[in-house]
Amino acid sequence: MTEISIKDRDILRSLAARQRELAESERNAQLLKQWDALGAGRREAPTVRLLFSNLHREIIRPQMKCEGEEARRLEEQLLKNLAGRELFNDDTPLSPTYDLQWAVEVNPFALTYEKKKDP
Repeated sequence: MTEISIKDRDILRSLAARQRELAESERNAQLLKQWDALGAGRREAPTVRLLFSNLHREIIRPQMKCEGEEARRLEEQLLKNLAGRELFNDDTPLSPTYDLQWAVEVNPFALTYEKKKDP
């Protein structure tokens, strides 16, 4: 893991503070109640949630300011968390925490295999 510069840390802290502020807002509490009602089968109000998995290059990356590789990875995730609420005011509830992403590969019983395409 590389060291994150002071400038990049300030940017990341600012984004994290914005996420925490939005997560602790009254609007977020209302959204959580809406989603809980929806999960319980009560349709009290329609919810709108935009997914940015295919648009992060167009929406997220142009906003990025960090310079270091590790800082940019963290910044991208924070911006993804904030995009729906800040850019489009959708109904995505925000968490006050930064959720770690795990990249794990498992090879149970140390089995070897070969991939083949069907003709």
